[in-house]
Amino acid sequence: ALPYIGTANDFPGTTVAAIQAGAAAFAAAQVKAATYGLRIYQHNHANEFMFTDDAPNRRRYEVFIEAVQANGGWAAGAFLEMDILWAYGGARKYAVPGGANNRGLPLANGGFGFDPADWVAANPQRYTLFHVKDGQPFSNPAQGNSFADVEYGLGTIPFRAFFDKVGARAEHHPLWEQDSAPSTPAAAGGSFGAADRSYRNMFADRTLTWLDELRDQVNGLVMAGRLKASVAEDLQGRLANAIKRYEGGHEESAMGYLGQFIAKVNNQVRGNDAAKMLLLANAQIIMSWLQESEDRENGVS
Repeated sequence: ALPYIGTANDFPGTTVAAIQAGAAAFAAAQVKAATYGLRIYQHNHANEFMFTDDAPNRRRYEVFIEAVQANGGWAAGAFLEMDILWAYGGARKYAVPGGANNRGLPLANGGFGFDPADWVAANPQRYTLFHVKDGQPFSNPAQGNSFADVEYGLGTIPFRAFFDKVGARAEHHPLWEQDSAPSTPAAAGGSFGAADRSYRNMFADRTLTWLDELRDQVNGLVMAGRLKASVAEDLQGRLANAIKRYEGGHEESAMGYLGQFIAKVNNQVRGNDAAKMLLLANAQIIMSWLQESEDRENGVS
């Protein structure tokens, strides 16, 4: 059965009241959809992050989210699909209040007015889907959505930092998207070539973010009194080397250091079996991804 349906259209309204009315209709639609076992979601572009016409310091996105909450939409199962590139575009194009109808202006240096990951980190359960799309910034931050989309890995969007901040605290499904993929030259494999290269770069970033998460788990276990600091220091050294080697494209070497991490966990983490199993389970998942990456590089199917 189809689990959810969504819209890529902007929600209505540029005033607080108009946005709230649209959000109420969205929430009511979710309540109805739930009777059919469906969840509905809202997709964003850059315009959702404009400031409202009549509340100079409130973004349209903020008003919409709060109004869906007030009308029971999230509780009924509604969720958001963040288009990561266009969220960064909104943060760049509408960095600060001002301009026509106060809808927002870029910063002089083309910087961001907010970090899109903060929206997700604050309520991770609301973001089941992501459009993972990379981009190069336009020289004029106010142009279009502020970015031209490109293959994943060829742009400037800090995906690793984004997903590190989001963390593994809820169900998330990142979906690759590249509007310009059909324009990829045939010599570069066309759309399928763009998809393949983007997948490989996404795969590498996922592996790195899980390594980062494993590092953070070790720190968290120390802070919770579930792991000795001396043991953690040794484990972190192995992880740091694994990350460094994988960042440099040396999967086999990274696997060696991660193997040392696994051995150290088995031998040195004592008195807390749950902590040991957590670290081992996540390390083994990452190890399988490193092996897959190494096999791909060596032409092993």
